[in-house]
Amino acid sequence: MAIKLNQDAVVGAVFVLLGAAFALASWRTLPVGTAAQMGAGFLPFFVGLALLGCGGVLLYQARVTAVGVPTIAWAVLLKLLCLFLMYGAALSHLGLLPGIALLLLGSRLFYPTLGWRRLLALTVVTLVLMWCLVSLVLGLNLPLWPGQY
Repeated sequence: MAIKLNQDAVVGAVFVLLGAAFALASWRTLPVGTAAQMGAGFLPFFVGLALLGCGGVLLYQARVTAVGVPTIAWAVLLKLLCLFLMYGAALSHLGLLPGIALLLLGSRLFYPTLGWRRLLALTVVTLVLMWCLVSLVLGLNLPLWPGQY
């Protein structure tokens, strides 16, 4: 059974190429050492081998389950891009919490069956959890609201 050009095959081939290049480059340029005395190239070498192995598994699975390449949903991709751009603009001008609120409210474009009550409840719970995480738990000095710059 031949490998058809599908998403798993392409990703597997990229993983195999990157893993082999990564492992070979670290083997040739850095001292690998032994398991008892690891050199600078020990971790990169074995990460490259792991990536190569994962790519091999993906290529094998692509051979076993060959499917066609799906078409790109350009409208959804454009909506998602606009949503992330809106989040970035809101984050820099309004702060973290209003930016997250706009991101969650804008996500209704992708899930129109979600009711407004559930969406508002999700937004409020997420905002409270983010405030607790950023302010209380981590103690980060992030601008949460518009006037905190």
